[in-house]
Amino acid sequence: MKNPKYHLITYGCQMNKSDSERIEAVLEDTGFGRASSVDEADLILLNTCSVRQTAEDRIYGAIHNFSRLKAKKPHLLIGITGCMAGRDKKGAIRKKLFATTANGGVKGG
Repeated sequence: MKNPKYHLITYGCQMNKSDSERIEAVLEDTGFGRASSVDEADLILLNTCSVRQTAEDRIYGAIHNFSRLKAKKPHLLIGITGCMAGRDKKGAIRKKLFATTANGGVKGG
């Protein structure tokens, strides 16, 4: 894929914001550019929080909308990271919501 673009959406605490900054740095170091909207993205990442049910509900709604976008753009990758993904040991998010990948969080420093 030539000049791939990502769109990263962060939910939750200050720690998630810090993790998102590190994720962006890695993506940009590997050749991804930042998309100005989800419509122009080749990769959509959600850095999630599951502390409050309202946050989870917003995330489920967003993923549902992105799955419709994926139907129009089959090459689109949708990834989920953060504490909500970490709790998804059986892959329910991927199965129900068509996410391409789920990762339990950023490790290291």
